[in-house]
Amino acid sequence: MAQQTFNSTEVTNAQVQELTEVYKLYQNYTDMWSWAKAWPKEKVNASGTKVPIQLWPNPSFSGGTGNNDAYATAQAGNYDNFNVTYVNYNQALIETVAGVLNANANTSEDMTRLEERTSAEQFAKWLNQYISRGDSTMAIATVSSNYSGGSPTVAVCNGSTDSIGTSQTPINVYGYFYDATGATQRTGTVGAGVLQVASRSATSLTFTSNIPSDVVATDIFVPQLGGMTDASAGMYGLPIIVDSTGTYYGKSRSSYNGLASYEKTSAGSLTAGMLYETYMAVVQRGGWFKGDGGTNLDASLYMVLNTGNQATYYGLSLNSGVLTSSPQTFMHTGTRPQNDIGMQGVDVTWFGCPIKVGNDIRGDEIYFLGRDELRTAILKDVGQVDSRFPAGAANGLQSISSAGAYQQARIKFMDFFGNVFAPQPYRLGKISGLTLNTITQKATMVTG
Repeated sequence: MAQQTFNSTEVTNAQVQELTEVYKLYQNYTDMWSWAKAWPKEKVNASGTKVPIQLWPNPSFSGGTGNNDAYATAQAGNYDNFNVTYVNYNQALIETVAGVLNANANTSEDMTRLEERTSAEQFAKWLNQYISRGDSTMAIATVSSNYSGGSPTVAVCNGSTDSIGTSQTPINVYGYFYDATGATQRTGTVGAGVLQVASRSATSLTFTSNIPSDVVATDIFVPQLGGMTDASAGMYGLPIIVDSTGTYYGKSRSSYNGLASYEKTSAGSLTAGMLYETYMAVVQRGGWFKGDGGTNLDASLYMVLNTGNQATYYGLSLNSGVLTSSPQTFMHTGTRPQNDIGMQGVDVTWFGCPIKVGNDIRGDEIYFLGRDELRTAILKDVGQVDSRFPAGAANGLQSISSAGAYQQARIKFMDFFGNVFAPQPYRLGKISGLTLNTITQKATMVTG
């Protein structure tokens, strides 16, 4: 006769599963956004913020004997300005009635608060991506192969100089394809409708529907646009702020030399000599001489790079780059700056330059910039939409169906109005055209 035992399986059927906290399976750490120093908010309005610049000082000067000689010819300095225009980024979160009612019912934590907090963190991640590698377009991925058909079609984003790949493109994000400048949308065969990412590998994007047939290598994938006519008006990031050519907020750098940074181009494989040469050129060009002995990190010139280039740096020898014939190895940290709290944890190069590593920085460029050189011109900082508008209501905006009926859901919006700039780009510099290290964002990062 079969026996019925009271065992662990029966107990399990009556057990309540206790939950631990929610653990993220993606990385959205920010590191460069906090470096930008806020420009006074009262200086920003609908046209952006006007930044006055002095192109050269009063050149009047003369010599003489003091015996009835003529004084110097009177002159004055020359002034101009550039206008930092803001961009608007926004984000939406939808919550259902049942989801909110159950958000704190035997859950690991209050899931409504968790979702709102992680949404805000992801918004900050977007801003960090743009300040780290933004080229003034809305690009979050760069196509490396022409359209090749298939259903659904796949966009390959694995350029030989692109360390980002698809690491900055979240799954399920909506967006469009544009040419490299962000001025022309790709619409071939499928039209201008918005596309949605269904899945992603480290170097390719698969969509829920076919992508435009006129997509070619160097095209960019950008997030969903609202009233913008193109994707060329994105936030400025290090690649365009620290540059020697092109335009800077409407001013030609060839005409305004002080708006051009020092740049060592087409660098190839990184060498010790290349680093030291570029660093000293920026020191001289920008006046980064350490009158205090290098102990004030806020006034220091930093080497800013991604993890791959930091790994390359630690593998360098002074023999490479014809810097010196010996020794074979050298200390990378040197004498670390003294400070009351934590400064001995800052890595310093053998030539005395503190190191800043950023997770979203391109792998083909290394930057040299000061701790206080970047500025944010913010009309409205990241946060809930202004409460004077329905979208800024404390409890969110009522969701309405396509048929006009109220839905059991609400939508919460966040937005940001601002941009990033450096008042004195000539004080900054970079090495560009570097050969990628194998440690790249596209090879290592896990994102949502």
